[in-house]
Amino acid sequence: MKTLQVVGRKKSGKTSLVVRLLPLLRACGLRVGTVKHTSQVHPLDVSGTDSYKHREAGAEATLVITPEAGAHHFGLPDGEPEVEALPERFLSHLDLVLIEGWKQRAGAKIEILSADEGGGLLDPLFADHPDLVGVVLPPGVETAPDGIAAPSVLAWEDAERIAAFVLDWVRTD
Repeated sequence: MKTLQVVGRKKSGKTSLVVRLLPLLRACGLRVGTVKHTSQVHPLDVSGTDSYKHREAGAEATLVITPEAGAHHFGLPDGEPEVEALPERFLSHLDLVLIEGWKQRAGAKIEILSADEGGGLLDPLFADHPDLVGVVLPPGVETAPDGIAAPSVLAWEDAERIAAFVLDWVRTD
């Protein structure tokens, strides 16, 4: 299993890119999963549900199973050192896991660049970072700024080319 982080500034199009890539990568025969990372606290197991009651009663984890899907809820103690290993722990049976966000996590990254209100590019977050494998230019921007060390610069509009790049990256060791 390989992991590829889709990173960028807030509202840069991370979710949109992941959603555009998933069907293209699946059509190429890849088994693809996703991780959405956020630094904000969100309730994942809503108060009042049976699984919430199980957790409140002391279950370290709960597995919710329906006829069409399932969800695994578990707590993370403060300072949990193994948080970065969770994708491998739960999704290792897949070919690729796209991780939306989680900028601080070590691993290969594609950064979606952002434009300012005047159409100029904002400074990249990972311009010379060794984990940067590709850069996606925002819509309407045709050239990357100087100093980008990524091996591939891709246009937002060309989802098929971005998917082909990711597929090639997954298949290389």
